[in-house]
Amino acid sequence: MSGKVLRSGWVIGLMCLAFAILVGYANSAAADSAVDIYLTVQIQDTSTTTTTLPIIECIIDNKDDLSEKYFQTLYGSWRTNNGGTARWDPADPTADYRWEYSQAGAETARAEWVCTSLAGGSYEVFAWWPILTYSMGQNVAYEVHHAEGVTTVRKHQGLNGGQWNSLGTYTFDAGSHVVQIHNGEAGPGTYVVADAVRFVQVSP
Repeated sequence: MSGKVLRSGWVIGLMCLAFAILVGYANSAAADSAVDIYLTVQIQDTSTTTTTLPIIECIIDNKDDLSEKYFQTLYGSWRTNNGGTARWDPADPTADYRWEYSQAGAETARAEWVCTSLAGGSYEVFAWWPILTYSMGQNVAYEVHHAEGVTTVRKHQGLNGGQWNSLGTYTFDAGSHVVQIHNGEAGPGTYVVADAVRFVQVSP
């Protein structure tokens, strides 16, 4: 009888020990799992994604004669010249521009840049003229034709040459991005240059 009790005690003791080991392993595994989950959440929270949006723009040079963008003279002589420096495109060694002489308050020449490939939306408009030492027009009129009408912006072409100069931000209908230039307000005895125009989308 005492032998059976002794054996039963050993069996119960071994079972308790095995149970304790299993419980300890389960708790340890649960703790490890909790740590893994916590670390995963922290990594997801601190990760970032950078998205670079493409620039939607249209640059029209006085040389362009394509269906999607072109420069054209409406009237006047608009002779071609390559004097001065920093003509558009600066990377083109054959870059040039068109020019007209300004009469005494009379408009005798007009030209335009047209882009037909852009979608409708809000665009900032820029004009480029070269760096020149001639007697340049101080109030050269750029007329921006947009969805709400026509806005005239006057620029001193003797200043800020060789860079993009803003003419403002406007809303355009699709395929109707137009800027015109004329010699009627530049001042008598001065020159007016037509080189390049740029439309850059601000928002659709």
